Amino acid sequence: TINGGSIFSTYLWRDGSTHSTLTVTTPGTYTVTGTDANGCSVSDSMVIDILNVDITQNDTTICEGDSVEIEVSVNRGTPPSVAGLSYYGALNFSSYYTSNVNANATTAISICSSAGGNLVSINDSIENAYVSNILPGHFWIGYTDELVEGSFVWIDGSTSSYTNWANNEPNNSGPTNNEDYTLMNAFGTGDGYWNDGDNTSSFPYVCEFNHNYNIAWSPTNETTSSITVSPATTITYIVDVASESTTCQDSVTVTVNPTQEISIDSTACDSIQWAGNWITASGTYTDSLQSLTGCDSIVALNLTINNVASSDTTATACD
Repeated sequence: TINGGSIFSTYLWRDGSTHSTLTVTTPGTYTVTGTDANGCSVSDSMVIDILNVDITQNDTTICEGDSVEIEVSVNRGTPPSVAGLSYYGALNFSSYYTSNVNANATTAISICSSAGGNLVSINDSIENAYVSNILPGHFWIGYTDELVEGSFVWIDGSTSSYTNWANNEPNNSGPTNNEDYTLMNAFGTGDGYWNDGDNTSSFPYVCEFNHNYNIAWSPTNETTSSITVSPATTITYIVDVASESTTCQDSVTVTVNPTQEISIDSTACDSIQWAGNWITASGTYTDSLQSLTGCDSIVALNLTINNVASSDTTATACD
């Protein structure tokens, strides 16, 4: 809840609300104008960054020696509205918006930038498959060789070397023989292949808003969205996720049940039954059993076999 203060007679928020406070559920810039009893007005703005952090793995129990993957999920609540664009979805901490109208490449670049994002960049095959299905036909992506012919770069400065050009593309042909920009879905069927295009054509486009989160796990000091851990004892893992202005935290406890190793010394005559088998020789034998906690218990039998001596005796007796 944002508080506009208590010194004004009237309040007017950007959305038309007239209360002194405003409850918000989406990130963005919120502006309020306060007017006092003398008719003097003043405006102020607040940037609200909403961040939801959740470790997808619940508190769990593993056996000693096992491992478990822990992953953090981050979202910013209800996606903010962006003029001229429609929210599509999110992947890997990026939000994707589609254009409501077609535009040439330079206009698409300008509109995405003015909205605080960039014409979409593609970092790998997973993102390419996701983005190619955002719109059914051709649409602009942020890959251009406008500055240096033949040297394509990403509008947002990304250094990814991933490409997915269709056969014989880019070919710099078209009506102008100067195709400096890139279209997704070269064949217009959601195929994911790329084709270079010139700035005389208008197509839909996809804007990407990248949220730069800093992730810090404790006590492992890792910075990725997921970690694989194999603790020797019960431990709590904590993750801090920081955005531009907000830091949120979540934790998960991994309980470790120990495995048991039991050694038994035993002596038997001739033979003994062990783990379903008859043993007739001295030695060390092991068997694996499951404890009540579901973890393996290793039992070692140190066995000594004493063979019973036998002999025949002949005796003669009278009457």
